[in-house]
Amino acid sequence: TLLDFVKSVDNAYKKLRLLQASILNNSQIDNAAERMYNVAFYLAYCFIFQAGILGMTFISTFIMLLFGVVAPLSFALSNACGKYVEGVLLVLVRKPYGIGDRIALSDVSKDTSKTGSVTWFVTHVDLFTTTVRFSCTNEVATLANSSLAPCRIINANRSPRAAIRITLRFGVDVPVDKVDAFYLDIEDYVKQRPREFFQLNGLFASTIAVEKGYVEYILSVQHLESWQNMGSVWKSKVDLTQHCHNLSRKLDMRFINPMLPVDIVKITHKGGQEAMSGVDAAIADAIRDSTRGDDDEPANVVVATGVPVVQTVVGGADGDNSSDEEEAVQETV
Repeated sequence: TLLDFVKSVDNAYKKLRLLQASILNNSQIDNAAERMYNVAFYLAYCFIFQAGILGMTFISTFIMLLFGVVAPLSFALSNACGKYVEGVLLVLVRKPYGIGDRIALSDVSKDTSKTGSVTWFVTHVDLFTTTVRFSCTNEVATLANSSLAPCRIINANRSPRAAIRITLRFGVDVPVDKVDAFYLDIEDYVKQRPREFFQLNGLFASTIAVEKGYVEYILSVQHLESWQNMGSVWKSKVDLTQHCHNLSRKLDMRFINPMLPVDIVKITHKGGQEAMSGVDAAIADAIRDSTRGDDDEPANVVVATGVPVVQTVVGGADGDNSSDEEEAVQETV
């Protein structure tokens, strides 16, 4: 179709621009590396040439001078030189990313997120630093290559066919035949979209919480695109999540959290502020001011504080024949 043709042209144009940027950046890195190699080569050449002319006397004198200069500097700059070499090796040898790649940085001792990592776009690379742009806010940051060397670097462009995980909760009383019908419908949904999804990996029960009344399932689907095209992957995930929600409503499989018990406090005209146990006085004043009637008298207010006890305070208003004493009644929910 015409839409597919336009998408293909757009993808080809993006790849061409990335190729041009990569060639330019790699040429800069190669030129910097060439200058380093030239310095090391000419220093070694001069040493060998002078040694051949002046003999062993020059060699011993040069070694003593070199030791006297390099030894103090090696102790002073050992940490900085080690980090510099580590960063250079990252760019020249490991090459974990290129221009335009989405990367995510994390500690190697910690697991990554199962729903996808927060990514940055690589915009520039040299021997010392890497410039990245945050994909969510378009913020630009510059990172030292030595600080990236010990990190786990996840390259979204080199991670084909993104795996999508969706967490679902069904009640423990949902029969197995409904779960099977739910899975078959999801399977048909995936097969009807061959340009989005590669395959349906499965529906797995991960947590069974009988005391809370639900069973937690993990729906795993593999997308055709990599995490580099995160917009397409997230759009497909949102659509699939919405379909799962509508299907669970249709099959009456939704899990609804039970209502939690609350602490209900009734504030009267008289002594209302002292009657609110655990509620700040300023909050009580604000509640009464917001509920004043036409006669500029505060009305009775009921506040739910989320404690599993119902506390009711009853008091008489001015002008009533009721007793001025207040009676507190506590009932367990």
